Amino acid sequence: DGAAVGICMYDVDGRRSGELVDPAGVRPPRPLPGMVTGWAPDGRWVVVEENGPIELVDPITRRGVLALRAHHDETIPMWVGRDRLASASRDGAVLLWDVASGAGAGRLLGHTGEIVRIAVRGGRVLTASRDGTARIWRADGSALVIAGGHELVDAAWLDDGAVVVAD
Repeated sequence: DGAAVGICMYDVDGRRSGELVDPAGVRPPRPLPGMVTGWAPDGRWVVVEENGPIELVDPITRRGVLALRAHHDETIPMWVGRDRLASASRDGAVLLWDVASGAGAGRLLGHTGEIVRIAVRGGRVLTASRDGTARIWRADGSALVIAGGHELVDAAWLDDGAVVVAD
């Protein structure tokens, strides 16, 4: 019916605890402008991507706050910290962003194929690529390379800090 979809909050027991609305108590006037791919750790922005730039959107007003443009195709954004975002793409590069200023904060280069997964744990970035490698990126930009042997389709951090990859 074209009505905006509300954003609901739930407590850890699964009970609905509220809904994000503007200060006047009105539900958002428009739907989000793309697919939600993540939230800022403090909830102040929602990350939206729809075949173009990564947009940071105010979840209450649904208005764009910042557009990050650098990749030329679909991107995978992931929060690294309160004001830091990483994005990966088919181009094999990981870009780091300072979201307070909208400026690029670095590039992590090394993959030769499309990056299919990006995950973050404790400030370290894990990427998996169709080039057959997964990489754990350190804060200085260097990477530990984990060979998978074939095109990788996924990678993840386990609770104990180990990494699992799937090809």
